[in-house]
Amino acid sequence: MLRGVRIMKARRLTFISLVCIILNLIFFSLIRTYQDLSLLIFVVTQLLIVITIVVGYGTSFRHNKTDNGLKVIDDLINGNLANAERTINEGELERKLAEYLSDIRRVISEIYGVARIASSTGIYLTKDINNISQATDNIASTVNYMAQGNSEVANSVVKASENMTKIYHYVAGLKDQIDLINESSKTTMHTVDEGNNALKIQGQTLIETIESFKKAGSVISDLKKMAFEINSIVDTISNISSQINLLALNAAIEAARAGEAGRGFTVVASEVKKLAEESNSAATKVRGLIQNVTIGIDKSVEVININNIAVTEQEIHLKNTESAFENINTAMNTVEGEIHEIFAKINELTVFTESVSTDIESISSVCEESAASSEEISATMLDNANSMGNITERFSELTKKIEVISDQLEKYKYVKIAYNEYLESNFQLEVLKEMIKQKLGLAAEGILVNNQEIFRMVAEGKADFSTAPMLPSCEGLEIEYRGRLENLGSNLDGCKLGLIVPSYVEINSISEMKGSAPRFKNKIYSLQRRTNLGRMAGEALESYEIYGYTIEYDEENIMLEALHKAIAKKEWIIITGWQPHYMFSVYDLKYLQDPKKVFGSEDHCATLVKQGLKEENMELYQLIKDFKLDMTAVNKALWEINKGTSIKDAAQSYLNSLTKKD
Repeated sequence: MLRGVRIMKARRLTFISLVCIILNLIFFSLIRTYQDLSLLIFVVTQLLIVITIVVGYGTSFRHNKTDNGLKVIDDLINGNLANAERTINEGELERKLAEYLSDIRRVISEIYGVARIASSTGIYLTKDINNISQATDNIASTVNYMAQGNSEVANSVVKASENMTKIYHYVAGLKDQIDLINESSKTTMHTVDEGNNALKIQGQTLIETIESFKKAGSVISDLKKMAFEINSIVDTISNISSQINLLALNAAIEAARAGEAGRGFTVVASEVKKLAEESNSAATKVRGLIQNVTIGIDKSVEVININNIAVTEQEIHLKNTESAFENINTAMNTVEGEIHEIFAKINELTVFTESVSTDIESISSVCEESAASSEEISATMLDNANSMGNITERFSELTKKIEVISDQLEKYKYVKIAYNEYLESNFQLEVLKEMIKQKLGLAAEGILVNNQEIFRMVAEGKADFSTAPMLPSCEGLEIEYRGRLENLGSNLDGCKLGLIVPSYVEINSISEMKGSAPRFKNKIYSLQRRTNLGRMAGEALESYEIYGYTIEYDEENIMLEALHKAIAKKEWIIITGWQPHYMFSVYDLKYLQDPKKVFGSEDHCATLVKQGLKEENMELYQLIKDFKLDMTAVNKALWEINKGTSIKDAAQSYLNSLTKKD
């Protein structure tokens, strides 16, 4: 008998399972055809499955003394999923209905989270597409303008080509003129060299003339000296003549006294007197001649001096002429060098002109092709603009459909908690769900969205609260939605990013890393460059002007493995780290002080609730307000999760530890 009952139950269970599978297959086939009614089809299908379960277990349901099963069905039909947990008292049917209701609530929450993300993504995509559309219009206008400009440039290039041809001929003519100037320069240099040689010969002749003048002056000076000596002799002769004349006079007087006896002396005295007079006359003539010679000598000296001055001036002018010729020679050498350089540049310019002329012809053809391509691009951009318009309309339709689905999902009543993908946020969620279930008897589910959508959902009242946002990291979002939600403060303090070392390392700040690179093997272990933490590691070294370190960018597990090995050997090591993280429950670590705030300030997880929650449900509001987590306990729970414990079990273990403390 008992065996027959078991067989009947097995057959009944098989039948129920087959019906449920068939209904779900019908559901998936219908939503492909009627996508707009997908949510309604989903709800109807689930109701049919619930009814099948009820019918299948009809016997046990009829004999049950409670009406919990009917209450579950009523709640599902009315969209009230918040009180379902209160109905689980006894009976296999009630248990299965409650489990199934929990699954539906979880699925609806997941769909709602996806719908919210899709909605916000659609909004931002629509804005981006509108911006792209405007940019496309601007690009199309610019391309048209460029096309016109290219045509004008092509015309200008043609004119430039003609001008370059003229320039080429002008440069060629200039080259010929430079050739003539070069030849003239060589002739001039030859003439200057000849003039320079002539000046040297003239200079030598002038030097010889000066020497001759000097010799003549010396001879005349000697003659003047001799004239002075002769004059002196003539003076002596004149004196002697005067004395002889006096003696002759005395002799005549004595002869006259002697009378007849002295007549011979009278004749002698007379002759001597004549001789003295003739000598005096001759001396007088000689003196006159000497005076004339002296005058002539003086005139000769004067003439020689004048000529000497003239020759000296000529010598100065000759030296100046030589200096001028030297300057001319230097200038001509410079000119000749510059002419060679100009000649070389003219040759280069000729080649360059030919090349530019060729390039201009190429540019002209390219501009013409570019003008044609610009017109094609303009037409393509116009087509793209139309396509972007179609995409915008489709996104608008999609966004509206998603909003319709979101509105339908919002009709289901349960405690909605917005959270993000981080592990600590998942842990917070499970702890809160269990606390709300145990203390308030309400069912809660998490709506998985990004940080932007967390603030928007709570501000719009689509989520009851969230404990996930990090402040002040998300300060910009808080400012954007300020006044539309309520911030109940921190629920988890000590959230932080930075450089981490084992506690036994003897430095305490980033600046103390200077000079310690060998102790750290010149390495810093970090997350990948694409992460904020990886980017900040490089910025920290630059900001603190620390050199001698290489940053090893890699996955989190590689970084933590290096940390584990270093601590096992008591070696110095630096890694990029953050908390909450289970590493802090495994190792004794410390952050290096960061006075420049390269890694930002310390964060905390903030509790945000929708406006009016306090009036709607005071008990829930107070529970959320009092909700606090300890960083050490969170890190320990994360470590257990890392070892394989489920998030739900880790949350239950955390709540059990709180109960034991109480």
